[in-house]
Amino acid sequence: MGDAMGCPLARASTEVDGPIDDVSRSSQVGSDAIFEEFEVASPGDSDGLSDEDVRKVFSVDGVDVYRFERETADGCVCEVIERSENPISSIRAENGSLYLWLYASDVESIRSIVADLQAEFGDVQLRHLVRENDESGDDYVLVNRNHLTERQREVIRTAFAMGYFDYDSGTNAGDVAEALGISHSTFAEHLAAAQTKLLEPILSD
Repeated sequence: MGDAMGCPLARASTEVDGPIDDVSRSSQVGSDAIFEEFEVASPGDSDGLSDEDVRKVFSVDGVDVYRFERETADGCVCEVIERSENPISSIRAENGSLYLWLYASDVESIRSIVADLQAEFGDVQLRHLVRENDESGDDYVLVNRNHLTERQREVIRTAFAMGYFDYDSGTNAGDVAEALGISHSTFAEHLAAAQTKLLEPILSD
């Protein structure tokens, strides 16, 4: 997830060399506060991280341990995911971006989580999808429609609605191009680009 600078962990990752991937989260019974801790290599003679929301709790063996506290009501990527009752297995922050690994029961759950995150935070991408212990024989893949430009969406949506992809429909490229008010070559260019983006995740190993 890019542009995650509302998260103290993401902000901290812009001040250290390398990723932050040793992250723990906890809460106290009867409290609305969430406590998060992470470790970074001690930056030598530096005074530590500049973020006022983050405080260093101790240092040991060349590692600084930081902690921050937030209310459960605060906008948080992790909470959006966990509201769907899908547990997060790992958190990583690097150069201001957050990377999260989670377990989900099915592909529809993943689609719903990604949609919720995009609605609340904007710049969200699904990087990898792994399906384990699948005995059904299904072979799912998630296609990210955000990779299409608005024009590419319009072209492929119009072509589909007019039956361009149907066998013996009678609709040809010229018909769709005319409906869109563009030239035959422009239609072909947009359609080819859209098809490539949609087929790439399906055909890749």
